[in-house]
Amino acid sequence: MPSKQSSSEFLLPWEQQQNRRQKRKQQQSDSADVVQYVKYGAGIAAGITVVGWIKRKIQGIPVVGILATPFLCLMPTVLLGTAVGAAVVYGIDEGDPMAAQKKVLPKVHKRLKAASTEVAAVATDLGRSLKDIHGQHLAAAEMAAREGQVAIARMASSLDAAAAEAEATLAPAVERHVKLAKKQLDRHAGEYNGWLQQQQQQQQQQQQQHGRSRQLLLSGTSSDG
Repeated sequence: MPSKQSSSEFLLPWEQQQNRRQKRKQQQSDSADVVQYVKYGAGIAAGITVVGWIKRKIQGIPVVGILATPFLCLMPTVLLGTAVGAAVVYGIDEGDPMAAQKKVLPKVHKRLKAASTEVAAVATDLGRSLKDIHGQHLAAAEMAAREGQVAIARMASSLDAAAAEAEATLAPAVERHVKLAKKQLDRHAGEYNGWLQQQQQQQQQQQQQHGRSRQLLLSGTSSDG
């Protein structure tokens, strides 16, 4: 008996062309996605490199770098560089350097607003649910709330202690570096003044020698006459 073949193996010519078109479109879409991933990857890498280079340059300035280091530590190079690189690539794709600020940020703000609204609604529902609890459940909820307040108070005191410790260690360090920079400036100024005085003394000696030579020359000329 001849083997039975499924009807899907027999395609009409226009169906075969349609399948080929779909495959080509899929391949083109995949290629475009790969190119887009490569572009954004290169942009992010360049953004991280540029941000790191700028931070190093700022930190290399004698006094400004010392004062700016605590603020630069609050801006992670990876996160900031990634955002900058992605924004630049997005602006190039859109043909507008400010496209990220005009199009992406409003959407982000809109989503954040929606998320905050949802959180507020959930908090309201939770408050209503807590009000409906009676007896033992209410006591347990109050106990949990008290424990949460205690934990929050402990966390706040820990943060205050950490902030005080950071301030106590950072202020002397900044003052020490400023004094060191001032000493270096004073030392360089003293060296420059010493060099300047030495140059002036050498010029005076040269002028005196030139005056003696001129007197000897004039005295020799008068004796010959």
